[in-house]
Amino acid sequence: MEYDNCTEKQALRKIKESDKARAVYHDFFTGYKWGKSQNYDMTINSVLGTEACVNMILNAVNQNFENKEKA
Repeated sequence: MEYDNCTEKQALRKIKESDKARAVYHDFFTGYKWGKSQNYDMTINSVLGTEACVNMILNAVNQNFENKEKA
C-alpha cells in the first residue's frame, strides 16, 4: 500500500489481478493448472513450523542423493 500509494482495498485488488495473470500465464505455457498440488514435486503444510518444514526438505534432498548413488 505504501509502495503504490493506495488503499488496502486497491492493494488487494492489484494482488488478485496479478495472481490471476500469473495463473493464466502458467497454465498456458506449462499445460498444467496453477495451484494443483499434483503438479509439484513437493508440497509442505507450513503450519508444521519452519524447523519441521526445513527438516522435511532436507530429508527429501538427502533421500534423492542416496537414490542416485545407488543407481
